[in-house]
Amino acid sequence: MSNDPKVQILLATFNGEKFLEEQIASILSQSYKNWHLIVHDDGSSDATPAIIRKAKNENPSRITIIEDDFITKSAKKNFKHLISHATAPYIMFCDQDDVWMPNKISATLSRMIEVEKKHPKNPVIIHTDLFVVDEHLNFISKSMFEYQKLPKKIDKLDQILVLNNVTGCTMMLNTMATRLGQTLPDEAIMHDWWIAIKTIQTGGVINLLDEPTIKYRQHSKNTLGSKKFNFRLIYKKITDLSQLKNQIIQAKKAEPTTNTINWLTKKIIVNLRRALLPTQKLK
Repeated sequence: MSNDPKVQILLATFNGEKFLEEQIASILSQSYKNWHLIVHDDGSSDATPAIIRKAKNENPSRITIIEDDFITKSAKKNFKHLISHATAPYIMFCDQDDVWMPNKISATLSRMIEVEKKHPKNPVIIHTDLFVVDEHLNFISKSMFEYQKLPKKIDKLDQILVLNNVTGCTMMLNTMATRLGQTLPDEAIMHDWWIAIKTIQTGGVINLLDEPTIKYRQHSKNTLGSKKFNFRLIYKKITDLSQLKNQIIQAKKAEPTTNTINWLTKKIIVNLRRALLPTQKLK
């Protein structure tokens, strides 16, 4: 294990007592062993802090709890806080309610090392597909990319400004990509989308490991979650003015020259293509 690179797993929690123990158990069961879990709780009022402390007491060398009074009331800001404590060459984000497949770290890290050999001086993100499951872990879909009709490759700035295909709980970042997350602005929608934008913008690489490494649990308290992509969802996406406004604000923060009309046009076209066509690379 001493020759294996350290991976830090950043777990953001808030009132997650229902599923948290199962998530932590799936991390403890990883085939890759040189990992360390860093947890920050965002002011939970349920048994979440007790569950974390119990896990820490049972695995003192494996788990660090950030004990402070920093309460964000925001998953995005909680992850930014966690990123500020990351020191390992590779980090992964972790949601409190999912279940990791046993090879999640090993498979993602193997792809990371492979990609870094080709791009040794660039920010690199590795992300994966997901099993979409209900709260009892029954399968809804065996591929979130198929379920949401997401393109499997986005490598241009104008594409990623419009649509994010990178799910935070599947991401592994190298050191240069981690640094991009340390300056997460208030205008960002979520940490995963912003880091993906900045990675492409700075000449980095986003690479998909095209296999599910996680059971992505859908339940009533998901912060975002996965919804089947259809015309009803499309209508909501292109008529939700508040959501569109926030996405344009993010795009202009990342790239000030973004033209609102061009962005909106591309957004509508991309969503219509997703509804009408099988998953494919954006043109």
